[in-house]
Order: sequence, then structure tokens, then C-alpha cells
Amino acid sequence: MQADLIEPLNKTTRLETGIKTILRKAHSDFESKVKFDKSDPYHIDPANSNRFSYDQNIYGGYVSLNKTFKALTARVGLRVEHTSVDGDFISTGTVVTQEYTNFIPNLLLSRSFSKSINSNLTYGMRLGRPSISALNPFVNNSDSLVRSFGNPDLGPQYIHNIAWQIRFFKGSKFISLQAGYNFANNLIIQNPSFDPATGITSVTGANAGQIREFTLGFVSNLPVGKWNIAVNATGRLARIRNSLQSSFFNTTAGNVNANITYKASPRFTITSNSGYFVPLRTPNNTFPDNYFYGFNFAYKVFRQKLTITANITNFFEEKRKLVFVTENDYFITKNTNDILFRNFGLALSYSFGRLKENVSKKKGVNNDDQVQ
Repeated sequence: MQADLIEPLNKTTRLETGIKTILRKAHSDFESKVKFDKSDPYHIDPANSNRFSYDQNIYGGYVSLNKTFKALTARVGLRVEHTSVDGDFISTGTVVTQEYTNFIPNLLLSRSFSKSINSNLTYGMRLGRPSISALNPFVNNSDSLVRSFGNPDLGPQYIHNIAWQIRFFKGSKFISLQAGYNFANNLIIQNPSFDPATGITSVTGANAGQIREFTLGFVSNLPVGKWNIAVNATGRLARIRNSLQSSFFNTTAGNVNANITYKASPRFTITSNSGYFVPLRTPNNTFPDNYFYGFNFAYKVFRQKLTITANITNFFEEKRKLVFVTENDYFITKNTNDILFRNFGLALSYSFGRLKENVSKKKGVNNDDQVQ
């Protein structure tokens, strides 16, 4: 539930405020029964039964003041959130009770240098709460050598972000450059430990992730005659570590996406799109690079009201093999996934006319605060 208020105080000052409540409830009554002789009755196996009752309630409010001084705009905001967690993981006899209040500031300075150039500097903090699965101590022992379970002592994580951006635009032409710095000391990560006596690796979450990350970004949209070229690229250089196991190490990541559109005629448009992603490696995990490519063909008929669209993606590969690696000083685990990759599509859309009524644009709500 959310309610927002935007109130102009005068021509140069605007007040924004609001309240929000998230109420999460979950229950599980999963029992595993076993017997070792055909004549015996089944009995409950408590080690493989998962019964719990879980409530997570969040109550928040925010206030933000926007002020414009000719070419300079400033915004100062503060969000206050109180989180209450009450979990009874009956199968393991574990109770989770947490109460914490967070003050989350955000700042913005924006400067217009001309009608086509502006720049802004921002600071923000992102709060991530452990999900039910991250807290639930139920042991997943489907793999006899690797056991995973939640950690009921997990707390929230905080990621701080400072970013600077400059934008150049004229009509539909647009170029943006951005630099940023992110840091966190208590990220929720998966922490593996090995028992030499049993040969079993146990994996559970911990507030042990630390990161210092620099980012560079580039976004552009450049129409040239019948062509339109859009490019989006991000590079990341990070120092990260699991504070329970290792020292800091350097790693890089990034992505680039390109979209090229050719308008052959008022009725016929061809679009090509492609992208390449290099994920950020962590102290114990390596993820595969990924990429995609494809074409989209759109043709309009019936006075351009009916649009026929055909697309083809990753046409050179029927399947793709993705390899995920987890390792430490005692073991290496490789998880290989074969996924269907080639894709064909056909779509029809019909435009009946333009909506003339004045429809209000409601502010969207994203409840993406949980960390798995």
C-alpha cells in the first residue's frame, strides 16, 4: 500500500512526501516421511521436513524538497523505514525476531549549461533485506556432498552509490556519459565451508561481502537520415572479497548493447539488435559471459493500422552451453546448463486510434528490496 503527495510550494520549490507499507506473509507445511521396512509404518523425517510461519512487515515514509535556482536544481530527500521480522521455523526449532529502522538519504544537484547540455551529481543508498529462503535454516541435502541452508542471523545489506552524469541532446539526438562509485561492507553472499572429515561442503548466506566499485557508462541515440543508431555500454572495475575467507581481489565486468534501425519506407522497418555481457566474478563464483543478436522486421498495412512483425534471434545457435563454477581451497563444482537459444517470432498489432482522454500517470511501485 502506498500513497504519495506532490505539492508545489511556489514557482521554484516543490515538496514530495509519501508513506508505504509492505506486508509479507508465508507459511509452509512440508513433511517428508520415510520407512526402512515394508511392514513398518511411515514416520516423519524431521531432518527433511520444512514447516515454518513467517511475517515481514515494512512501514516507511519519505520527504523530498526540490528547489530551482535559475540553472541549478537541488533535491534533498530522506526515507525512513522500519522493518519487523517474525519467523518461526518449526522444523528446525529456530525462531527469528528482528526489528530495525533505517534512515536512507538521497541528494541531487543538477546544472543546465545551455539548452542542450546539462549535468547532475547524485548520492543514494539502497537497502536489501534477506528473503525468506535466505533466513530459513532448512537443509537442502539433495546433493550428498553439498548442503545448502539459510542463515536466520542474516541482517540487511546497504549499498551506497555516488554518480555523476553529463548529457548532450538536440532533438532526438542524445549522448550521455556517466561515472559512478559504489561501496558496501555487508553484502549478503553465499559462504561455502568444507569439512575434511566428512567431505561435505556446507553453503549458507552471510553478511560478509565487501565491494569497492568504479563504473563508466555511455548511452547514445543518433538518427542519421533513414538510420537510427542507439548504443548503451557500461564498464565496471571492482575490488571485492568475502571477508570471512579472502583478501580483496580485482575483477572487471561490463556490457554493451547496440540497436540499429533502418526505415526502408514509411511502411517497412528493419531493426538489428545485439549485446554482450561480462558478469562480475565473486571470490567463490565464476559466471559465464553471455551475448545475443537478432533482427526484427516490421511492415504496416491497411492504412498503416495493422503492423506485422517478424523477428529472429540467435539464429546461428540452436542451443547454448552455460558453465557456472563455484570453488575454494578444497573443492571445485561445475554446473553446466544447456539452454534453447534460437528463437523465431511473429506478431500482429492493430491500432484503432489515439486515446484523447487525459489519463494520469501513476507512480510505479517496485518491491524489489529482497535479497535471495
